[in-house]
Amino acid sequence: MNLWQCRAVVARLGLAYLLCASSSFAAPATREQVISQLESGTTDLSNLQANGVDLSGIDFRGARLFGANLDGANLANAKLARCNLDLTLMRGTVLVKADLREASIFGVSCWIRRICPVRICAAHA
Repeated sequence: MNLWQCRAVVARLGLAYLLCASSSFAAPATREQVISQLESGTTDLSNLQANGVDLSGIDFRGARLFGANLDGANLANAKLARCNLDLTLMRGTVLVKADLREASIFGVSCWIRRICPVRICAAHA
């Protein structure tokens, strides 16, 4: 790893820290609010605060969830194919039968409670 690659990694870690620190006090969105945003055609859900929310079965395909806080959320059977999940917090997230095909998952912070079976074919990390 050269000097520029090291600097890029340090910059990304700093960005991840700032995203986590700045968004930890916002009230979580409800399931109904998330569904309403998606049904209205909104695909940019960057920095979404949905920690602990039941988002099971929701179709997020192609959405941008960059920097979202999904700690403890239930994403069982969720369609997350082609989503940008870069720098997303997913500690304790349930991903049973979630579809993560071709999802971008760079810098995801997680310890996933229940993940199997999950489709992660060709995810970009």
